[in-house]
Amino acid sequence: MWALFSGVIKFLPAAGFLLLASLPQDVAAQQAPAAKAPVTIIVDGTESPEALEKLIDRIAADDHPVSIGFAAKPSAASGAHAGKEARSDEVFDLFVRGLGEGWNAIPRAPEYFSSFARWWNSSPESSGLFPYLFKLFAAFGTSGVAGWLVLRLLRSVGPPPPAEPAPLEQKMRPALVHLSKDVVAAMVLIVLASFLAARIFDPLAAEGKLTGQLVHVLPVLAGYIIIGRFLLSPGEPRLRLFMLPRAEHHFRLLVGYAIAGAILLAIFVGLNGEIGSADIAAGIFITGTTLVTIFRVWWFWHARQDIATVILSGTPLGSAPSVPRRAFAVAGPWLLSVSALLLWALGRIAEAVPEGEKWAGATGTTQVLVVLVPILAVGASILARQRLLTGDLEQTPLQVALSTLTVYLSGAAAWLFGLVLLGWTWRYHLVESQSAEGLTVLRNGIDIIALAVAGWAVTSFFNALFNAYSPQARSDAGDGNLALPAAAVQTRLRSVLPILRGFTLGAVIGLTILLILTQLGFGIGPLLAGFGIFGLAISFGSQTLVKDIVSGFFFMVEDAFRVGEYIDTGKLKGTVEKISLRSLQLRHQSGLLHTVPFGTLGSVTNASRDWATIKFSLRLDRTADIEKARKAIKKIGIEMQADPEYGKSFLMPLKMQGVDEIADSAIIIRAKFTAEPPMASSIQRAALKRIYMAFKEAGIEFASNAVTVRSNDQADAVAAIASAQPVAAPAA
Repeated sequence: MWALFSGVIKFLPAAGFLLLASLPQDVAAQQAPAAKAPVTIIVDGTESPEALEKLIDRIAADDHPVSIGFAAKPSAASGAHAGKEARSDEVFDLFVRGLGEGWNAIPRAPEYFSSFARWWNSSPESSGLFPYLFKLFAAFGTSGVAGWLVLRLLRSVGPPPPAEPAPLEQKMRPALVHLSKDVVAAMVLIVLASFLAARIFDPLAAEGKLTGQLVHVLPVLAGYIIIGRFLLSPGEPRLRLFMLPRAEHHFRLLVGYAIAGAILLAIFVGLNGEIGSADIAAGIFITGTTLVTIFRVWWFWHARQDIATVILSGTPLGSAPSVPRRAFAVAGPWLLSVSALLLWALGRIAEAVPEGEKWAGATGTTQVLVVLVPILAVGASILARQRLLTGDLEQTPLQVALSTLTVYLSGAAAWLFGLVLLGWTWRYHLVESQSAEGLTVLRNGIDIIALAVAGWAVTSFFNALFNAYSPQARSDAGDGNLALPAAAVQTRLRSVLPILRGFTLGAVIGLTILLILTQLGFGIGPLLAGFGIFGLAISFGSQTLVKDIVSGFFFMVEDAFRVGEYIDTGKLKGTVEKISLRSLQLRHQSGLLHTVPFGTLGSVTNASRDWATIKFSLRLDRTADIEKARKAIKKIGIEMQADPEYGKSFLMPLKMQGVDEIADSAIIIRAKFTAEPPMASSIQRAALKRIYMAFKEAGIEFASNAVTVRSNDQADAVAAIASAQPVAAPAA
C-alpha cells in the first residue's frame, strides 16, 4: 500500500507546470501566436457530421481560418478500382500522415506551457501555486493515509503465507486475500480523494479540472500497482505467483512506468480539450508516447534473460523444455518489443483520424493485454495441472486425457478471454465505424482463431489419450525369455497405437489447415485434386509399399500378433517390439533387432497367445520307484500353485502323465502343466529345479550313462574283488 501512497504523492511534482500560472495576463498575451494560415477541408460526402464538426472545432480552436471544399467524383469506370486501391493503402497513408503531422508539431510542443498558463489564468477562481499545492497535498495525502490505515487494519485477516517453496495452488488463496485487501484500500483511497477534491476545489475552475483529471487517472495507477503486487509480491516472496527474477526491481520499474503514463494521461491528454491547441497537443502526444515506447523497448530488452527464465520455468516437472518453448523463450523479448513499436505506429494513425483519442486509449490497453494475458494463461495452466494431473495410477487413460485437455483449455480460455478484451477495446474501429471491410476481417479472424483452437484442443486430447495408453514396461534383452512379462504384453489397441496416433493426428491437423485455408479465401479444390493424383501415382509406382500396407492392415484386423508377444515367422523369431504402417520389428533373445515388412510374412506362429502347455521328459534309473516320483511331482505342483509368484499364472497344475518310454538304461517319464504364455518358461525352470531337489531327498536316482560289465567266471570275480580291497597292516 505504501507503493500506492507514494505513487499518489509523486503526482505532486507534476504541479510544477502550474508555475506558469503565476505569469501576469499581459505576459501571456504577449506570447500569443500570430495569425494562422487558412485551412481547407476537402470532403467527399462519406464523412459523418459529428466527426466533421469535431474536426472543424479542433482546427478553429487553433486560430486557423476554416473553409470547406468538395472532392470531384471518380468516373464509373475507375471508381471500383480506385476505391479498392484506396482501401489497401489507407492504413499506410494514415500512418504517414499522422507521423508527418506529429513530427511537424514537435517544434510547437514547448508552447503547451504558455497555453497552459493562459488557460490557468483565464479562471479567476483559481488560487496561486502554493495554495493549490497545499490543498492538493492535503487531499491526496489524507486519502493515502486512510488507505494505508485500512490496509494495516486488514493485515491480520486471512490465512498465513505458505512455507517456501510452495506450489502455485497453495499460494493462490492467500494471494487472493492480499489482492482483496489492496482493492479495498485502493477503493477507500480513490473514493476519499474524489470526495475531498469535490469539496476543496471548484469543479468549474482550472484547478478543479486539473484535480479532476488527476483523480480520474488514480484507478489506472492503482490498477498497475495492485496487479504488480499481486503477481510479483515485492514485500512477501512466499506469495509470489509470477516467478520473475529480480521481482522487486521490475516492480519499481512498473510503478515508475505507471506514474509517467498517469501524468501523461492527466495533464497532456486529459486537458487537451480545455487548453484547445490541436498542434501543440499533437507535439506533446508524439513526444510523450515516443519516450514511453523507448522505455518499453528498453525494459523488454533489459529483462530478456528474466523473461526467458520465466518461459522455460513453465515446463512440466520431469521433462525437458520443448523446441517451441525454447524458441519462444528466445523470441519473447523481441516479440514484446515489436508489439510496442506496432502500438506506437497505431498511435501515429490516431493522430491522423477523427476521434483519435479512442485509438490512443485502445493502444494503451492493448499493451497491457499483450503483457498480462500470457501471464494469466501460464498461471491458469499451472493451476489446472497441479490440481488435475496428480499422477494417480488409478486414473483411466480417458480420465488422464480429459484432465490434460482441461489443462490445455484452461490456458486457451485465458488467451480467448484476452482476445475478447482486445476485440472489445477496438470495437469502435471495427464495428461502430460500420466498415464492411473491418467487419469482414473481424469475422474471418474470429472464425480462424476458433478453428485453430478447436484443432489444437482435439489434437491435444488425442495426443494425451495415446500417451496414456502407451506402455511403460520394456523387455529385458538379456534374460533369454521367449516372451515379455505379463505387464509388458500389450492389448490390441496398444499394439496399433502408433499407427492410430499418426493417422488421427495427421487427419486432424490436415483438416484444420484446409478449413483455415478455406476461411482465408484459398480454393482447396485444386489442392485436393493434386493430392489425389499424387496418391494415385504413389500407388502405381510403389506396389511393394502398397502390398506391405495392405498386408499389415489384414494382419492387424486378424489380430495375428501384438507388441510384446513372441512369434516365429519361419525365418526369424523374436519378441514384437514395434508395429508401424508397413513393417514390424522383432527383438531376438541375443538382442538383434529384425525389421520385417508385412508383405514378406507368410504364416506366423504366435507363442504368446492365450495359454501354453509345457511338456518335458525326465530320465530315471530303472530301479527308481515310479509311484514315489509321481507323488513328489504332484506335491511340487500343489506347492507352486500356492506360490505368490507363480500361482496366478497356472491354468492347469503340474503333474506326471506317466511312463513315456522304457529304454535300455532308463525309464522315461513325462510331466506337463498349462500356464499363461509369458510365465510358462519361467515356471518350467522353477519346476525342474524343485523336482531335482525333491528326487534327491526321496532317493530317486536319475538315469546314468555308466556301463555295467558282468562276468561268468566266479573265481576271477573273487580275485578282482580281493585285489581291490586294501591290505591290512601287520600288528605292532
